[in-house]
Amino acid sequence: MRFFKFLHIDKKIISVFFIGATLSILPTSVGAAVTIFERVHSKNILNGLTYEERSRVTDEGLLYIHTLKVDLTRPYLSLRPVYEQDDYGLKVRTSTLLEKTGALAGVNADFFGMTGQYSASFGPIIKDGDLISVSSLINKEANGFASFYLNENNSPFITYITSDIEFLNDGKKNIEVYAINKITDMVMPIIITDKAFNSTADIDSRFDNLVKVVVEDGFITYISEKGETVLIPDGGYALVMSSVTADGYYNVFKQGQSASLKVNAHIDINNMSTGIGGGARVLLNGELANDSNSIIKGRQPRTAIGINKEKNELYMVVIDGRGQSIGATHEELAEILLNLGAYDAMHFDGGGSSTMVLKDDKDDKVNVVNTPSDGAERKVINSFGIFDDSEMGEIVDIQAEIDKEFLFNGVPALVSVYGLDDKGHRKLLDNAELNFEIDSERGIFLDNALLPKATGSTEVIVKYGDFMTSSTINVKELTELRFTKEIKNSVGDIFDLNLIGAAENGQQNIIDLGINYEVIPDNLGEVVDDGVFISKTSGAGYIKATILDVTAYTPVYIGGREELITSFEQDISGLNFTAYPDIVEGSISIDESTAAQGSRSLALNYSFPKSDMTEAAYINYTDGLLLQGDPRAIKISVYGDSYNKWLRMRLLDANDKEHILDIVKNLDFVGFKQFTTNLPDAVAYPVRISRVYLASTDNQSDSQGTIYIDNILAVYNDEF
Repeated sequence: MRFFKFLHIDKKIISVFFIGATLSILPTSVGAAVTIFERVHSKNILNGLTYEERSRVTDEGLLYIHTLKVDLTRPYLSLRPVYEQDDYGLKVRTSTLLEKTGALAGVNADFFGMTGQYSASFGPIIKDGDLISVSSLINKEANGFASFYLNENNSPFITYITSDIEFLNDGKKNIEVYAINKITDMVMPIIITDKAFNSTADIDSRFDNLVKVVVEDGFITYISEKGETVLIPDGGYALVMSSVTADGYYNVFKQGQSASLKVNAHIDINNMSTGIGGGARVLLNGELANDSNSIIKGRQPRTAIGINKEKNELYMVVIDGRGQSIGATHEELAEILLNLGAYDAMHFDGGGSSTMVLKDDKDDKVNVVNTPSDGAERKVINSFGIFDDSEMGEIVDIQAEIDKEFLFNGVPALVSVYGLDDKGHRKLLDNAELNFEIDSERGIFLDNALLPKATGSTEVIVKYGDFMTSSTINVKELTELRFTKEIKNSVGDIFDLNLIGAAENGQQNIIDLGINYEVIPDNLGEVVDDGVFISKTSGAGYIKATILDVTAYTPVYIGGREELITSFEQDISGLNFTAYPDIVEGSISIDESTAAQGSRSLALNYSFPKSDMTEAAYINYTDGLLLQGDPRAIKISVYGDSYNKWLRMRLLDANDKEHILDIVKNLDFVGFKQFTTNLPDAVAYPVRISRVYLASTDNQSDSQGTIYIDNILAVYNDEF
């Protein structure tokens, strides 16, 4: 018999149901931050693979830690590096890489060059026993970048390696080779193999006049002309060099010469089953490691990988930072990994690259479960995935999940039932094949929703064929219902009506089913889809929510008094332009040919070069643009230029706390449009606009243009 797992849904993580939740009081210090308490949510993804989210309250602030635990003794679980194979060297989001390759879960991996659409990882890549790429330049002067390996016995270890790539023709080392399948600027000669390329066409499209020496079956079979594209033979490779280098080596290579390629390192790199590069070591033999020159200091988003002393369990960790979560120092990361059980560990690429994803067993899509610090996933050069090499087997058990930790009497809650095989694969079962049983005086089932009819302990039974699972659930009386926030919208806005129910002892749960809504007056808008409010006309009123005999109200303000803050009809003293990074160029100016109203607007000219870095062009108010009183929203007219750019605003409140507001996430239009953005509930008045800026997180090519800003308005509720 298997018991129900009644689950808490953390709204921060979409489409992930957590099995189990623990609360720990941790008075001990984690590096510089003292942990006051910690809440852990856990989900069993597959037998041998568990996801945990830790939410810590520390004396430095909140800290969110995401962990994947892998049992390396499970033969059906495997670890593999993933990268873009159809366009080798292209930077791609972690979620895209892992979904495309069918991974159960994974994280971003190695460090890479940030500039450009294409790049190369710093460390080696070994996949399924094949050496995909390696560089002889890494760790040449000092240890900086470690690597994770699985040997042929599936035993993991972490070490720094320095490799030497030896290419011989006619038994002599006539040229220095610097990398295998790592394409950067093509200044130095490299080897490309059939493990990454079918031909040199992609490289030739990016670099002019390259010369290739083709090797097959141990002999040079062809020497190309400058810029000539060649095929890479199966099992063979090509020595590729710039035309400048080739000018000095043409007389060295001859068709028909013998050729050999060998990679030398202090480990037998050619006999590893898996390998992936990373950064500095974090732990060495259970102790803090400070043996690298590449440790990034301070509190940062972090990604790391660790293994336990027995080498039978692996940990992938992502720590959020630069937002609500404070991030971790190198030392704090070491302490976190030690507490998980790690004995040896190393950094993966952190900062804006830090990403963890999980596959949703309902739709086979992968979801990002952490909060990337850039506000969106950064494109990376590779990731490290966890794969299930088995198929769904015969169901041997069933498991039922409900989306609440406890239930309210008379309030329905959804129940999902899964079949499990002997490896823990989950298959959502059709409700038509299930039998739900409960004492009729204590509750009933309506489709897949349980409706409790009495408080106290209630036994629930679910049957599927010969399988049965049961549990005792706790039902409490609903004593209070409340909205989480009042509604301050513009006409046409959509608002999720989140309601919280409370029991007599103060315990709370989200209530999302069975609520009756009434909009007063009814012309303000309507509530659709179990709690989504769509505003229709300007005015003030309220929404009444009722379930059973418990009622809650929330004010509704649609529209409001508007006060012009600036229309740029005057000069622009007090404004200046800046950009990030240095490769971005631009300017601001008053434009007298384009305006939403009046005769002038502010023009923001920008030039964003091709890059995977987040780029931004800033309009800065030197002393801040003060908004009098307590506006609830800001309206701004924007003339788009059809480019997919993101317009944002930064506010400073009375406590000098920074608030970032999204104006429009995609300027894919031409002409003026007016946008409304609500101020955060927690803002301390008065507020100042410190900057308006255009941002881009993904420039596939150079882009330049001009957008225009006009008529910044503050919206107040005081007329209602």
